[in-house]
Amino acid sequence: MKKNFFKNTVSRSKSFFEKIQNKIKNFVSKHELLFETLLELFLGLLYVAWAIFMLYQFSEILLSGIEKNSAIRVAFAIAAYIFIAWYTYWITFARRHDDDFRQIKRDLWSIQTRQSSLSVDSTLSRSEFRISMLEQKYEIAEKLREIERKIDKLLEQK
Repeated sequence: MKKNFFKNTVSRSKSFFEKIQNKIKNFVSKHELLFETLLELFLGLLYVAWAIFMLYQFSEILLSGIEKNSAIRVAFAIAAYIFIAWYTYWITFARRHDDDFRQIKRDLWSIQTRQSSLSVDSTLSRSEFRISMLEQKYEIAEKLREIERKIDKLLEQK
């Protein structure tokens, strides 16, 4: 009785969680574009906040460097401005082209795998055809040998 109860409980909980998982999968697959858009929007806002914070900090360093006649602080602040400008360019332009390039690579890879699977399938079908033809040849050869034996027996009997 306890074993059946345990099995039933496990199967019910398993099916319950599978149903929840299937509902989540269906919801996410229907709204995948929405999640991607929200993620990109959040990352964009996070990047803008980071850039403003970094510009504020480097501006303070620049002003304190000018105030104290510190060439190192001024050079550091200018290098940081250049880095932020380069990173902004990379985020907005270069990364999109990298994403396109990666998408093209994925598409090419999927085409190659499909072609290789098709070639494997065609090779297997050709080899299966050859095997079936060989089997038929052996069957025909065996039948011919049987016929020859029967003819030899008939000739020996006469």
